[in-house]
Amino acid sequence: MMPSIEQYRMFVAVAESNSLREAAEKVFKTQPTVTSAIKKMEQSLGVILFNRDQYRMQLTDVGNKVYQLAIKLLATEDEIKHFATQIRIGNEPLITIAIEASFDLSSILAVLEYAQTHYKSTQIILQQEYMSGAFEKLMMEQADFAISPMSSLYFPTGKVEMKFINQGQFICVASPKFLTKLTTINSVNELINEYQIVVKDSGTKTENIDIGVQQGQRIWYVNNFEAKLLLIKQGMGWGTLPMSLVKDLITNNELSRLELNDFQTTKTVDYHLLKLSKKNLGPVAKKIWQMF
Repeated sequence: MMPSIEQYRMFVAVAESNSLREAAEKVFKTQPTVTSAIKKMEQSLGVILFNRDQYRMQLTDVGNKVYQLAIKLLATEDEIKHFATQIRIGNEPLITIAIEASFDLSSILAVLEYAQTHYKSTQIILQQEYMSGAFEKLMMEQADFAISPMSSLYFPTGKVEMKFINQGQFICVASPKFLTKLTTINSVNELINEYQIVVKDSGTKTENIDIGVQQGQRIWYVNNFEAKLLLIKQGMGWGTLPMSLVKDLITNNELSRLELNDFQTTKTVDYHLLKLSKKNLGPVAKKIWQMF
C-alpha cells in the first residue's frame, strides 16, 4: 500500500524540522505515531528516507527527492480542497470573456488581477474576436461577457445589458515605403489601385459587407491585427488600425497617419461590457460586473 497523504504530511514535517519531537508537535501527533509513519513510508516505498546515524534526522539523497515531490503533492491536495470549497459555495469554475481585438486590454488589468487574486479556483478565459465576433459569442451563450464597440442598434431589444468601459480610436495608416509610391494622397480615390488591408469579421453580422471600403478598392483580407500590421509596415498596403497598436510606431516614424479629404481616417468608438439580461451571474461573474 502506498503512503497516505497524512503520512506524507508527517514526513515533510520531520524533513523540515530534523526532529521527530518538533515534527510531532507541528502536526499535532504523538512522537511514536510520527516515528511509525516514517517507518511505514520507508517500507511502502522500499527506500531509506532519513539518515539516523546522527543526532538529528537528516534526509538521504533519495529522501530529499521524495521531499521535493511530497511538497508538490501536498500543495496539489490543498489546491483541490480550495477548489472544492469554492465550488461548494457557488463560485464558478470557469468564466469566458469574449473581447473585440481592438480593445486595449491594459485598461481592465486591475479587474483581471483582482479576479486572479481573490478567485484562484475560477479560470478566466479571454477570447479574442473581431468586429461582431465577441457579441455573437455572447448571444450564442459561448461567453459570459463580451467587450465590444458594436452599436446598441444591433442588440435585440431587452436581451442585452451593457456598461460603458472607455473609448478607443482607429486611425488610417501607411508606411513610409508605401507613401513613396504616391506623389500626392488627398483622396481615397488615389488609393483605389493599392491594396487596403482588411481584417475579416470573426462573426457573421458583416458577412459579405466591406465596412470602410470604397467600391472597386483592391483588398487583401487577414484574420488578425498582427498580420494586418505586418503587411502595412512592409509597405504592401494601407488600412485602419487601433491607436493603441500603432501609437509608438507613428512616434518612431515607422508608420504615418493618412489624412484624406473624402474618407474617415479617424474613428472614435465606445467599448461596452455586455451580458445577457436573462443570465443569472455566479458570485465571481457578479463581482466582475460590479467592478465596471
